[in-house]
Amino acid sequence: SNPSAIFLSRHGEPVPGSCVLVTQEGTRPLLVEIQALVDSSHAPSPRRLSVGLEQNRLAMLLAVLHRHAGIACFDQDVFVNAVGGVKISEPAADHAVLAAIVLFALPSMLCGMVSPYAVRLAITDNATAGSVIGRLNAISTIGSIVGTFLGGFVLISWFGSMETTLGVSAFLLAAAAMVRLRPILSKAALGLCLLLTLFCTWSYSQYHKETFLAEKDSLTVDTLYSSVRVASGMLEGRPVRLLFTDPGSCQSGSFEDDPNELAFAYTKLYALGTTMNPQAKRILMLGGGGYSVPKWLLAGHTGLASPDFSLDVVELDPGITVLAQQYFGAPANDPRMRIIHEDARTFVNRAASEVPAGSAGPYNLIFADIFNSYYNVPFHVGTVEAARNIRALLAEDGMYIMNIITAINGDNGR
Repeated sequence: SNPSAIFLSRHGEPVPGSCVLVTQEGTRPLLVEIQALVDSSHAPSPRRLSVGLEQNRLAMLLAVLHRHAGIACFDQDVFVNAVGGVKISEPAADHAVLAAIVLFALPSMLCGMVSPYAVRLAITDNATAGSVIGRLNAISTIGSIVGTFLGGFVLISWFGSMETTLGVSAFLLAAAAMVRLRPILSKAALGLCLLLTLFCTWSYSQYHKETFLAEKDSLTVDTLYSSVRVASGMLEGRPVRLLFTDPGSCQSGSFEDDPNELAFAYTKLYALGTTMNPQAKRILMLGGGGYSVPKWLLAGHTGLASPDFSLDVVELDPGITVLAQQYFGAPANDPRMRIIHEDARTFVNRAASEVPAGSAGPYNLIFADIFNSYYNVPFHVGTVEAARNIRALLAEDGMYIMNIITAINGDNGR
């Protein structure tokens, strides 16, 4: 429904180095995100790489930026990318490119000044200058490696991207204060200041989550796999809570006055399975999301002959499950439901290999509602091998119903 979604990244909040441009393709206006990365160059000739924009235009824009704004990038590598692979030729894109470069150039320049300044402060005489520079460069390299993994695998998943950015900024200010106030304050006091900075960052993160919908209509959380936004809205005249993992469309929705009711029209088609196979005892759901279908199944509104069935839900992202429990009423403690945090294809391959040769599979119903970024069915679950393994998991009366994210006709049916 939103063609511009494929040209936008999935960041739930603004990030340095990105700018959204309104452009026109034929007669249709599109929103296209321009991303820029500016980094210190270690080569005699800094790199200028442009994807989706002309290389010569980028060089000209950098010259204009230096001449009229005083921002020099002659010693910086500059990378510019138009999200989605779109080619942009109109002059209006120049403003977006400059904005993206400026947004990233300033923090890059300021952070790049830390190491030279620290070296200058640490050098006391020429005899030891070489060892001091080597030692600080080694520490800087180790810090870069540790920081990359710490930020990508720990901090963002624990606190979120915005809280991590604020925390790092506060930490840098505290570190600068340590250098300035070192003659006055003791090391214990300075260490206490740093711990207080980390605590304030964590407290803000928790406050941001706990005040969701009390003071605002949305919450953005960074999980191990994606940036997820939970928001409230209206659907069919009723209040609904929505879960977004990409811009443009929502992944899951739940009516606030009846969380067990299926909110989206396509999810109601899963009732075909329970209607045609009411004796189902074992059900597999590939893709949890907001756990709309599992809630509907467990609530007993499905037409199944017996409520004594078992349900296995395979969801890749544990963070999604936590959000589903907190904001969508997912009954994670229901003894009939088993949650497996694993890639759907990995689970299917493993479970199929455990089925004895010549025997029927264990599941009477298999539902699939899985997709990757920009709402496409993941390639690895649409192969012939994946279909054969899913077939091996079906019982003799088994049925497989999959959301292929398309329409019968119109633009969405292409």
